[in-house]
Amino acid sequence: MAKATRYVLPLVCLAMALLSLGGCSGQERVTLPFIMFFYRDAVADGAQEGAAWPMELAAVRGSWDLGNGTVALEDKPAFVIATKELIFPVVWDGGTRIVLPVTPGWKLELLETAAGSRVETLATPPEVYGGVVQALSGDGGILLAYRSDQQTNEIRVEIRPEGKEELRMLEPPFPSGFQPDTLAPLLTWGEADGFHLLALYEAGEHRGLLLAEVRGREVKWQEVEGIGDLSMAVRSPSVVKVGAKVFTSHNRVHVLDLAGDELALREFKPANDLIQSVEEEVVEATDTAVQPDLGVFADVLVLRVPSIDESWAWAFRGDRRLGTLHINEREKKVEVYRENKLTEEKALPEGLARICFPNGGCSGW
Repeated sequence: MAKATRYVLPLVCLAMALLSLGGCSGQERVTLPFIMFFYRDAVADGAQEGAAWPMELAAVRGSWDLGNGTVALEDKPAFVIATKELIFPVVWDGGTRIVLPVTPGWKLELLETAAGSRVETLATPPEVYGGVVQALSGDGGILLAYRSDQQTNEIRVEIRPEGKEELRMLEPPFPSGFQPDTLAPLLTWGEADGFHLLALYEAGEHRGLLLAEVRGREVKWQEVEGIGDLSMAVRSPSVVKVGAKVFTSHNRVHVLDLAGDELALREFKPANDLIQSVEEEVVEATDTAVQPDLGVFADVLVLRVPSIDESWAWAFRGDRRLGTLHINEREKKVEVYRENKLTEEKALPEGLARICFPNGGCSGW
């Protein structure tokens, strides 16, 4: 018996150790995809944005290995576009399909697409001043949500699954006579036969968030407690869904726990502490308030704070920070940190125009 125990105990310990390592490894082994847009001829001249001719931007896929604290860029572009606008929406969940909404009056043309990439442009409805586009799962499905007429309180939802088209009108339960100046969809998630929609309304000093659950022809509305700093002033908020939580950002980050006891928007302090750590530097460089962008891939939230010639990105799982990415255009380098330690530093190619992280396949325009 003693002899058997002598062999069994080491095996048990080894198995426990392997399980422990596997658990930790599984938690950390997340590779975040991103896209870097480079000026086609590597001419990083910001004046091109206002030029009379379209800029040609090459979109290069990259990956951020959170476990090892490294980044990698592919050698060739996934696609190339011509555009007169440097800031344009990219609807992307991190997979092969990318949708580029094109607002009437804007010029954006897809010039090249590499094998293995599904890139499509989508004309948004004319005379509409913004909404959201969601890329549905399956073959080419699209959901658009927008306020169809400034004189009505209706949100128009267009669903285009596999060549078909459905139209739904959602009317929030506002009091009689209440006419908000702004009624803006911020985010949708789900599928054609059942989806959720988060919308912001503003009427003077009165602001609020509404959540609609749509199942077939049935619509259930709920008012969200709290509004944070959300507003359509200056720019549209950045909003993503990570698991059962919705994160919003205008100048600060807030979180809405859909599975919580209360449907309430609360401050997300881990992100806001990081914003505050670079805020003074950003405001001094840009002469404007910080404008954080949010991204999501799998169960990881990405917070990005841009400045004039540098930007920071932080990855979170829950409240825990998994890593930091610092893109330093002044010194032409990318710095990767894990657990506050520099794990990699590599050269940044010439001509960086913009960087995008996945947004869960839904974006405003």
